[in-house]
Amino acid sequence: MIRFIDKDFDRFEEMKKLCRDDPFGVRILSYYVTYDISLSFIDFWYQEDKNGRMIAVISRFEDRYTVFSKYTRNKTKLLELQEFISFRSPGAVMLDFRLRLDFEKPVDVIIGDVLKFKKSEAKFKDIKNDVFERPTTVNYYTILKLNENDKFTVPDYMHFLSDVTYRKNRKRIALFGLKHEDSVASVCMTVSECDDAVILGAVATAPQYKRMGYCSKLVNRAASLMSLDNKDVYIFSMQDKTTKLYKKIGFKKSHNFIEYIFR
Repeated sequence: MIRFIDKDFDRFEEMKKLCRDDPFGVRILSYYVTYDISLSFIDFWYQEDKNGRMIAVISRFEDRYTVFSKYTRNKTKLLELQEFISFRSPGAVMLDFRLRLDFEKPVDVIIGDVLKFKKSEAKFKDIKNDVFERPTTVNYYTILKLNENDKFTVPDYMHFLSDVTYRKNRKRIALFGLKHEDSVASVCMTVSECDDAVILGAVATAPQYKRMGYCSKLVNRAASLMSLDNKDVYIFSMQDKTTKLYKKIGFKKSHNFIEYIFR
């Protein structure tokens, strides 16, 4: 059975325990601890087994859904999730590839890698000198726009500013940048963040500083900083070349993600 999470939801600790060790669970948990559930653009549901135990969680952020299920081989439970989400006509759905949910008529399907940072690869030498938190939102956005292409789209600035500001006020985002002299060369952020784990993303380097090692250094230092707080650090990669890069700087591939795009 799938149940809606409302303001009277009293099973957060159970949800946290279920989600905190999985990147898709972390993404959903991050939404839950960051945004007020009364906001119109966000919703949550959970799935129970026959004994009333929570076994899956779903989030909606605008028209984009994320699915996390503890059961990757229970066809009945997975079919229930699939039918529920399909009925809601999502714009996109992201989940663990191993769930094997099969949505009809997507306009695009993206398959990529999920990687986890090996804490033994953390590097702290000179970290305070070359990594700074909170580059200005304008600088960050400018670098993202310079990297925009068919597969990497950037929201409009006011939408980006509003979300970053909201999350900053709730201490649920960290922006990292690496400098070249007085300019910001490379940036990344915690796109999802909860008490036990983070997902790094929105990684970009200004065109004139590419192939100079800034991205590698920045992502490793950002992951190292998060590891200091004893947090698991994940990153998603959509290209073989970026997966190879992340592996070289301390990440290990754990599995694949799949994202269905419907509009």
